[in-house]
Amino acid sequence: FDPVDQLFIVTASLGNAIFFVNAQAQQVSPARVGINPTSVAYNYLSSTIVTVNSISSTISVLDITDARVHANMGLKGAQLGSIAIHPRTNIAVIVDEANNRLLLVPMPN
Repeated sequence: FDPVDQLFIVTASLGNAIFFVNAQAQQVSPARVGINPTSVAYNYLSSTIVTVNSISSTISVLDITDARVHANMGLKGAQLGSIAIHPRTNIAVIVDEANNRLLLVPMPN
């Protein structure tokens, strides 16, 4: 949920996209991301959105202001799970289920 713009951010795995849902205005806007996005995290302080794309073992980094992908990062050999972003440091914490570890990935500003 984006507390600033009052938007819900949801993944659509089959559509390879995320959707921004404005419940007040009853509007839905899509943004394309990587293949099979299964997790999404949002840092409202930096306007950074990150999706975990499980089929392609990538993460997609977006800015909520223009809703387009600014970077796709591949994480070879990882089976990506959940994701979160620390609001002050803008570092993503990603679960790598295959290797039983957490990945710390600095997000671009």
